[in-house]
Amino acid sequence: MNGLRALAVLAAFGWLLPLTGWKAEDRVWEFKTPPARGVLDIRNGQFVPRPDIEPPPFAARPSEFFVNIDQEGRYSVAGEACSLDDLKKRLSAAYVTDVNVVVLLRVDKRCKWEAVVTAMEACVKAKIKTYRIAAVDGSARRESPPNVLLILVDDLGYGDLSCFGAKDLQTPNIDRLAAAGMRLTQFYANSPVCSPTRAALLTGRYPDAVGVPGVIRTYANNSWGLLSKDAVLLPAVLKKAGYRTAIVGKWHLGLGEPNLPNLRGFDFFHGFLGDMMDDYRTHRRDGKNYMRLNAQTVDPPGHATDVFTQWACEWLKGDCPDFRPSENGTVPLEQRKGDSPVFAETKTGTVPKANTGTVPFFLYLAYNAPHDPIQPPPEWLAKYKARNPAATEKRAKLAALIEHLDDGIGRVLATLKETGQADNTLVIFVSDNGGSLPVGANNGPLNNGKGTMLEGGIRVPMCAAWPGRIKPGSTNDRVALTMDLFPTICEAAGATRAENLDGRSILPTLLGKPQPAEDRTLFWVRLEGGGRYAGGVPFYAARRGDWKLLQNFPKEPLRLYNLKDDPGETTDLAVQQPQVYANLKKALDEHIARCQRVPYRAPGGIGPGEISK
Repeated sequence: MNGLRALAVLAAFGWLLPLTGWKAEDRVWEFKTPPARGVLDIRNGQFVPRPDIEPPPFAARPSEFFVNIDQEGRYSVAGEACSLDDLKKRLSAAYVTDVNVVVLLRVDKRCKWEAVVTAMEACVKAKIKTYRIAAVDGSARRESPPNVLLILVDDLGYGDLSCFGAKDLQTPNIDRLAAAGMRLTQFYANSPVCSPTRAALLTGRYPDAVGVPGVIRTYANNSWGLLSKDAVLLPAVLKKAGYRTAIVGKWHLGLGEPNLPNLRGFDFFHGFLGDMMDDYRTHRRDGKNYMRLNAQTVDPPGHATDVFTQWACEWLKGDCPDFRPSENGTVPLEQRKGDSPVFAETKTGTVPKANTGTVPFFLYLAYNAPHDPIQPPPEWLAKYKARNPAATEKRAKLAALIEHLDDGIGRVLATLKETGQADNTLVIFVSDNGGSLPVGANNGPLNNGKGTMLEGGIRVPMCAAWPGRIKPGSTNDRVALTMDLFPTICEAAGATRAENLDGRSILPTLLGKPQPAEDRTLFWVRLEGGGRYAGGVPFYAARRGDWKLLQNFPKEPLRLYNLKDDPGETTDLAVQQPQVYANLKKALDEHIARCQRVPYRAPGGIGPGEISK
């Protein structure tokens, strides 16, 4: 390659480089994998490590346009291969859309320099004013720990996705995710309600074993959980393995110290502390604003689904408030220093390193949707009704809310591709419990819905995708629970698991490897107040093999079903199968005895951040 040609291209961008060498104030070429600092010599295309150079924040903005250049010099945009001519057209279109667009070239450091210069020339011809280049070690991507994007939705019915059989709504983005990986058709939430499942997800343990058998709420007299101080959460484990950890969306495991996301292992929190929102547009619960940026109260405009989608995309791009000097942030310095490999000491304070991909990330994205109140944006409701004029108002509103949610998830997955992070990201999608029948949910062939121990209350849609690792279009009927995701993610990340986990890794199953069925009895719990629930007495279900023992209210007799022969749970076999009943009842009693010693209320009866009424 003619060096003068390369210099001419750089000059057009104001990048005349000193022939005497690079200095710290010069622009740098940033690598996604170590070494993370250095320069790329324009004269020979060689990378020169320079540990004395601190790269500037590499934060993408909504107006940036991403181009990937692989080892062979081939171009791709948003994960799709394109020719040079196609690239030129796309660059021109990007400029027409936004004259200030910033082009981001992600270059495999093994590729020929000619391909990079050609792309730079295309930028010049398209009148692009600014561009950046990040060199990526493509050869190391498969050996690197994966990023993990865990998407948890709220009250989604087993039959409320196209890929799980829905005929009256469209969820193309979640469908594509499922088609790109594996659907688990016998995946269960750890509880038929919210907080307990989230506790199981983040601790890898049964919810009543960590103090959360019921829903945590604003008012202490109707709050039924206290996350145990001894419970080790997934983000804390992943941080020790070198991960950046973030939660966007619904937390629902505590309203005050010490049970806040930043104090339980998350580097970054942008979301909602409470349970349900009374209104998706004002984001209040019981008249209180639980929206937070780390410890700071925030009051964003817009529909909650759109807000969480935007915040997740911003974090994935590195364009969020946490990537700024600490005096402008909200997590105290004393909580940041030495706590995570993603923080660097600088003259301006402790600053989270930019989201450059130098370390893997764990992003827990927890939407409130489609939990009630059922408030889809008006334009989404109108669009659904135009396609389904015969739908009832109740069903139309829920379906529109789900389709709107699907669109948000699609935007997040598109951001993964645009930022070049999709190829090494394990994406897991799951619901926290079954769909709510009173608001029009569809739980497919399953009996009943949210709040009950019947299949419709606890069996949920789940899928996982990991390019090159999980076979596209695969399905599996292995029985697994939410708490199994903790060890599964740890195994994928190469992280040392916490002790005393109840969950079991299903990574071999996801990767298509042989994995014998677990010889274990599974348990579900729900604790609730009010007369129907005996004023705060828990009720349970247990399953071993095909046999399931359950009750839906504390004083209700336990019923026994064979799920293989009777998936609709219509025939109680407790009398016909006394030994099976006795064995499951004994196992359940032992579980209850083990967990009932764990407190679910704070001393004095008021949990962190709760209010005495």
